[in-house]
Amino acid sequence: MLHHKSPHVLCVTQQLRNIELIDPSFQWHGPKGKIISENSTAQVTSTGSLIFQSFEEAMSGVYTCFLEYKPTVEEVVKNVQLKYVVYAFREPRFYYQFTARYHAAPCNSIYNISFEKKLLQILSKLVLDLSCEVSLFKSECHRIKMQRAGLQNELFFTFS
Repeated sequence: MLHHKSPHVLCVTQQLRNIELIDPSFQWHGPKGKIISENSTAQVTSTGSLIFQSFEEAMSGVYTCFLEYKPTVEEVVKNVQLKYVVYAFREPRFYYQFTARYHAAPCNSIYNISFEKKLLQILSKLVLDLSCEVSLFKSECHRIKMQRAGLQNELFFTFS
């Protein structure tokens, strides 16, 4: 969560969590370089976990933990590197709403339902790369008297 203390980001694999590690040494690097234990925005615990004190959008990025340890006293030092992608997501504080009007088949026609589904698919594809989505907020069909065209069926869609 933004601007809150984070859960622990572990610097061990599931397998390593369940065994003894001799002389473990943990080092974390974030998007802006090495993270030291005394850092005000992030803390490395004695067990190697990374904790963010107040996570902000600018802190998003790849975080890498380097772990050195010995499985037993006699064995050589082993190295493990774990990478995490940590990012902030904020719900938008605003949204856009627009209304579209189309000539339609009679209001109870199945063609209008098909048109509505296809229109929503097309709009969703248009905004796919924009990290947003289109939702159908309201759909209504009305018979409207046009000046020179008589009675017409019109579909009104409101999207957000």
